[in-house]
Amino acid sequence: EPEPEPEPEPAPEPEPEPVKMVEPEATVSVEGDDVALKLDDGDEPADDAVAEDEDEVSPSLELDLSDINLEPPVAADDEDDDLPDMALLAKLEKPESSNAEMAAKLELAMAYIDIKDKDGARELLMEVIERGTPKQIAEATQAMQTVLS
Repeated sequence: EPEPEPEPEPAPEPEPEPVKMVEPEATVSVEGDDVALKLDDGDEPADDAVAEDEDEVSPSLELDLSDINLEPPVAADDEDDDLPDMALLAKLEKPESSNAEMAAKLELAMAYIDIKDKDGARELLMEVIERGTPKQIAEATQAMQTVLS
């Protein structure tokens, strides 16, 4: 049997030509409160992107910032009677995860009552009374009466 002829090796790929990097030249000018930065990278910009006059900004690039107030609000007086009670707000706007956490603590407190650990139950019940839902607070209050008796 004749030996098979070896496959010819593929021709090597030509090396890519190196890319010449051009660093843009930057010019910064400051006049009073105005700062201008001009980059010259050698390419000609599109006609609509550059204003005719270097001192004139294209209308599409102008921003009206005159309505922005960077000063912090100043209270008329030191009394904050108009502000809502933060503890009340926290109680009214409880996330579901907090309700689940309080339900678990209430259940654990009941288990502590069953094994006669009044101190452990009291601590958990107080937390549920402070942070629970109205239903959880009612249950915790009733359980607290059991612990205190």
